[in-house]
Amino acid sequence: MRYTASSRVAGDPASVRRVLLDVSSAPAWNPAFSSVRAEGEAARAGSAYRVTIRGVVPARLVVDVVEAHLFEYRLEALGSRECGSWSWTSVEPGVTCVSHAFEHQGLVAQLLQPAFASVAGWRVGRLRAEVARRASG
Repeated sequence: MRYTASSRVAGDPASVRRVLLDVSSAPAWNPAFSSVRAEGEAARAGSAYRVTIRGVVPARLVVDVVEAHLFEYRLEALGSRECGSWSWTSVEPGVTCVSHAFEHQGLVAQLLQPAFASVAGWRVGRLRAEVARRASG
């Protein structure tokens, strides 16, 4: 099943991109990630990072595409794989439309499918809050 959400974010596209590519700080706004071993580097295509999901599940975040307005990734854990994307575009000065989509594969993902119905929207909302937090501080 594919899950999607879009929202306007108060911030320019560069601000949105900085948050999304700062994988080491992803746990600050995505509570599914307990940790990401990225050592402060910006995500780049072909990179893979060790991730801990919900404090117990080891996983690997693989960055497939990084472009000016697109970030595609795979999150691989035992029994589950998430393939997702983030895209963003300026809709007016200081406002960016952000879209997030993802799909799950694997037995564990199938069992948890009902729990993911709202996740794309939650992620976009948390991204919006993180962009605002960084802009104010």
